[in-house]
Amino acid sequence: EEEEEEEEKSALAVNGEERMPWDGLLESAAAGFETFSGRPFSPLSTVPSEVYAHLLLEGKPTRVLQLTPCMWDFSQPFGALGMNAVTRMVVIKLENGSLFVHSPLDLTEEVISFMMLLGGPVKHIVLPNNSPEHWHFGPQWANAFPDATVYAAPGLEDHLVLEDGKQAVVLTNEAPAAWAGEIEQALMADPLFKEVVFCHKPSKTLLVSDCAFMIDDAFLSKQEAPSAFSLALVAELAGVHNQFACPLFFQPSFRVNERKLRAWVDEVLEMEFEVIVPAHGASPVKKGKQQFRRAFARVLL
Repeated sequence: EEEEEEEEKSALAVNGEERMPWDGLLESAAAGFETFSGRPFSPLSTVPSEVYAHLLLEGKPTRVLQLTPCMWDFSQPFGALGMNAVTRMVVIKLENGSLFVHSPLDLTEEVISFMMLLGGPVKHIVLPNNSPEHWHFGPQWANAFPDATVYAAPGLEDHLVLEDGKQAVVLTNEAPAAWAGEIEQALMADPLFKEVVFCHKPSKTLLVSDCAFMIDDAFLSKQEAPSAFSLALVAELAGVHNQFACPLFFQPSFRVNERKLRAWVDEVLEMEFEVIVPAHGASPVKKGKQQFRRAFARVLL
């Protein structure tokens, strides 16, 4: 455990001593969450956020790892019945020093402490798809960082409650000027599932949310015995055990819209990436382009 703690501390080491004015941030974030918590959290669901909160396994720690000199992986527990597939946020420091936050997590005091070490203002809050864990905390971050712009997958903009009448910018295939040149993106616009994937060009890293992920034995070995068995079973049923793959529960919808899916896959494969960082399960996934091609070749039979 001591070695693990040292690993996390070293992962947070960044150049420079710049600090942001964080006083009152946690209270501000909590206010944003309170404003949001009474609303349905998904355009496809009416499950109250109090029920969804149980999946987040609240009270568990945030783990942070530095992936590159300008990219950090934040993960929090996510699952049910003791299972933990984790949900992952990626923070990128852009060339101008601003922070790009992909799939924001619960903005706990612990997360705020980690963010303080990164320096630079949070300017871009990105909600990449319409699965609740990837946008549930968007308003919380928007309230805490009023100078930031919220970017959301299509269909989410009318369901977000942002203060002062702010509206989210709808993500498309075209990268906004704020990160064009550094980050490419591609929108999968399935009627039931919308996701935007992002390729950070300097590090050749592809960020995906739910379209594909992997629960491998190395990931399971970090779980406690009962939950590891249950999670392995779920991963097997979803078709993601020991292979980076598109989950089986998304595939019927994708196959109905095979032409759109094929065009999207081709567009993603034109990007230059070597590593994939998915929002759930094992990460990072090496041999990224090969793994992505293989994951969707199983769908596009």
